Amino acid sequence: MLTERHELDPDGDVTLVLTRFIPVPPTSSKAATMGSANGSTTASVQTDDKTRLTKDGALVGDSDELEVTVDVEVLVSSKHLSLASPVFKAMLRGSFRESVKLANTKEVEVRLPDDDADIMLLMLKVIHHHWRSASRSIDFVTIKNVALMVDKYAVKETAAAGFYIWLNVLEPPEPKSFDSTVAAWLFIYWTAIRPLGFRRLTRLAERESRGRLMQEGEEQFPLPDAICGQCFSPFGSRVDVNFAEDAIEENRQKALQAIFQLFQTLLDDYGNGTTRQCRERVMGCDAMVLGSLQLELKSKKLFPLPKAPFVGISVLQTSTNLRSLEYMTPDHFSQGSSHRHRICGVKNKILNHLDQITGLLGGLDLASFEAKQVNRN
Repeated sequence: MLTERHELDPDGDVTLVLTRFIPVPPTSSKAATMGSANGSTTASVQTDDKTRLTKDGALVGDSDELEVTVDVEVLVSSKHLSLASPVFKAMLRGSFRESVKLANTKEVEVRLPDDDADIMLLMLKVIHHHWRSASRSIDFVTIKNVALMVDKYAVKETAAAGFYIWLNVLEPPEPKSFDSTVAAWLFIYWTAIRPLGFRRLTRLAERESRGRLMQEGEEQFPLPDAICGQCFSPFGSRVDVNFAEDAIEENRQKALQAIFQLFQTLLDDYGNGTTRQCRERVMGCDAMVLGSLQLELKSKKLFPLPKAPFVGISVLQTSTNLRSLEYMTPDHFSQGSSHRHRICGVKNKILNHLDQITGLLGGLDLASFEAKQVNRN
């Protein structure tokens, strides 16, 4: 059996057994040989191209690439684990089989075959304050997987120092525009307890996302519960939500609804024919504004006006398109006339409204989510 051993606490009383799979290309003689991590143990077995070596010596599989399974044994302290993680505390201090054996024999082996060995080892080094042996620089995929592991075992407070080091040197840095990594970044900032980064990325998502952050079929992240299961929308209504993702999507929907409601009101006011909208009572002004407004909206593929729920459009792109609209008034046909007016204030009204709506999308407060989640628990 191939074994790799780490001692994070020489006086430890818990041995965590993880699993690492090492690919071994088949040789021309169809024999595979693999040494242990410290080179002291080897195993050799005759194989064909449709088998793989497991830790028990069994040969399974149907690929051209062989795979050796290695037991990664990590000697750790039950005190460290229990202080850092309520999950480990329940396992080692509660009524589970592992805790009973630990109490009786003063040592216990716990197998964790479903956890990635390298990611778990990195987290255990942080828990045991082995900073020199823990990687000082890790890539985005690794830090994402560490965040998932930290969340699984609820060691956010202990791991915060590690995230502080890693995030300061992480390449590539957080996205400046919305892309497929935003959900993962939000989860990392939530797990790392980084309120400024969390607010920046939720603000970015509110303004630039075109729908829910995590679509069906995409990688899912357990983003935090929203404020007591509810979120105060910046647009004045209280809405039920289950996750921070829902709060972001709710604010996006509310912003787009407020934007299009203004344009619906303008179209209704200029099109009702009963009350003249032109402040200076200029003949034909209302009709020209209405016609040009409809044509401009149609040129942006925004007429007829979209209806909720809004899918495939972002607040930022919609606002940018609407800011570029041009409006026709009698001024365009009265050059040389002493009568001039600035399209009855329509453009300023629209620009001010768009500024107000986008200004309300300022991101989510991490501290509020944490405080309310603690109260719920």
